[in-house]
Amino acid sequence: MEKKKIHLLHKIHNKLLFMGILAFTVIMAVISCHLLFIYLFPLSGEYKNISVMEPGNEQEWELYTNEQGTIKSLSTADGYSYTGLDYEGQTYYMSRKIQENYSDIILEIDAVTSQISIFLDEDLLYTDNSAADNRIGYVALSHLPKERPNGLRLSLPPDCLGKTLTIAACQPFAEASGDLMTIYPCNVSVYSTYALESLNVSSATKTAYPAILLAILGFFLLSLFLYQCFHREADWGLFFLAFFCLLWMADVIFRSPYFGIYFGYKLDFAEIYLRYGSVSFLMLFLFIRMNRCRKIYLPFVVLQLISLICLYLTNNTTIVFEYPLYGVLLNLPEYAGLTGLLVIFIFMIPELKKGNGFYRMLGIFTVAALAAVPVGAILYALQFIGSSAEMNNWITQYLQSYTTEIRGPYYYMLIVSCFLSFSSFIISLYRFILGVVRKYTSIELLRLKNELAQESYRQLNQYTEQVMMLRHDEKKHFSLLATLLEKNDSEKALEYTYEIIQRADDVTPIVNTQNYMINTIVNSKLSSAMKEGIQITIRHASAPEKLNIADSDLCSLLMNVLDNALAATSLLEEKDRYITLNLYVKNNFLCIYCENGIADKTECKEEKDVEGIKAHGYGLIILEKIVDRYKGILDIKQVNQAFIVNIALPV
Repeated sequence: MEKKKIHLLHKIHNKLLFMGILAFTVIMAVISCHLLFIYLFPLSGEYKNISVMEPGNEQEWELYTNEQGTIKSLSTADGYSYTGLDYEGQTYYMSRKIQENYSDIILEIDAVTSQISIFLDEDLLYTDNSAADNRIGYVALSHLPKERPNGLRLSLPPDCLGKTLTIAACQPFAEASGDLMTIYPCNVSVYSTYALESLNVSSATKTAYPAILLAILGFFLLSLFLYQCFHREADWGLFFLAFFCLLWMADVIFRSPYFGIYFGYKLDFAEIYLRYGSVSFLMLFLFIRMNRCRKIYLPFVVLQLISLICLYLTNNTTIVFEYPLYGVLLNLPEYAGLTGLLVIFIFMIPELKKGNGFYRMLGIFTVAALAAVPVGAILYALQFIGSSAEMNNWITQYLQSYTTEIRGPYYYMLIVSCFLSFSSFIISLYRFILGVVRKYTSIELLRLKNELAQESYRQLNQYTEQVMMLRHDEKKHFSLLATLLEKNDSEKALEYTYEIIQRADDVTPIVNTQNYMINTIVNSKLSSAMKEGIQITIRHASAPEKLNIADSDLCSLLMNVLDNALAATSLLEEKDRYITLNLYVKNNFLCIYCENGIADKTECKEEKDVEGIKAHGYGLIILEKIVDRYKGILDIKQVNQAFIVNIALPV
């Protein structure tokens, strides 16, 4: 009963320890993520989008043309486009009073392709055309010879509050509509210096975080692939998943607003090829992981690759495609990629039924993700309620802009590919580690088998030698006994007979069942017990050649039973040391009975004795796990000074 209490306390202690470590890990992960995500959001509220198209701003601006003092107002019907130009490419003006009382105001104008001139109360602050007559009403502007990647930023004077800001520009995307022209004013924003720095950090972080993460994942997966190649176990799925991460990383970097500043150039359509190329590698990875549905899924992979070739031909050859066909070829990779990723969730079902381990775990991830959606919505709502007003406004604007942009399949493809890539990485890493552990476990088991076999062989030689010695002296013993009996010295004959019996008992017992593993393990441990002066009794020893239990589990089971018995018995006086073993098959169960003497608690005063009892408890936990794994029966009890373990495992 006391042993069961100790066993139960060990289990409770281990579970509490595991829950404590898990809770600490989750808390640290949440804190770390919070600290990292802080840099994704701007910290200051000294920022305002004062663009004409922004709702509520159109009344603050005046849009007009000025030809040497002749002013003509421009009109709008939708708040986004203005009409009233006299000729295509005519310079137009946007005027507004500075109302923002920021420290160190910085003006940002999203003029990427057109020249602009900026005035403050008719004083020129900046111009792209210094050779022109830079006076309001006389400015003549055109297109920039080279695209300006990130627009224009300009510091305004400290005394700009209340002054009139005038921006002169020309419309780069003008289209004729009768005798009038349509213009689309560029975006205009104002910041404080601190707000701009915060926004720059936020923008850089939004690029750096995913790019760094994808680079780490990609090179890590490549290293795993090279490790497998070195061991002649190449998994091409890891190669495809690694290139998916690396191409996605390149896509993130190409789309960064700072790419043109750092590198000075940008390849045409490079981010498009990288985007859809990464999806192709993800589809190849998922294709490699299939067993039953490969032939059905192959056309989706081929279609995605063909769509990439068509996209390249559309943008990089002299062949001119008509508009309907051009639109189809341009959007085909999006639809093919999204379709190829979505059908994975359909093909996952037959793969599950086929026993595919990868898709079984992917199914678990899918169910968990679907269950996490409402939980995430609740947590987001709580975070939103507790956030500052500035962050709430920023999040609202971000969600509004994101919702507005979700019109094509690319964004849905991005969401699905994020989920599939994250799940695939976790599953692949888990299966890789599991494979390595199994490999080294097999190697360790082979090493242990070899050691036990050598020990069993030495014991068998010792047993054979002892039996041969007894047989060699057998005739001499019988002759001496006959002589003693002839002299009627029965007392001396009886004493000599007991001496011969004692020598026979000193011969190391041998277990000889049909199962090689059981023979090797038990005989090795019995040899160790004999060296410790432990009396061994084997009531019966039989076992089938093949058992429905892995060699590693059988080895762990028998060694823990015998090691626990040896550890407990070694604490006793030599005269009280004994182990009784019984191995037999009954009703399709392999029955293992082991009994050994144990010491009283009062006798366990030394530190090593306490450690032995602790080790005994851990061994019993291992026994329980193995027996539960094979749906067997484990009975542990203590009767007086005897500790008894009964195990029954299905054959």
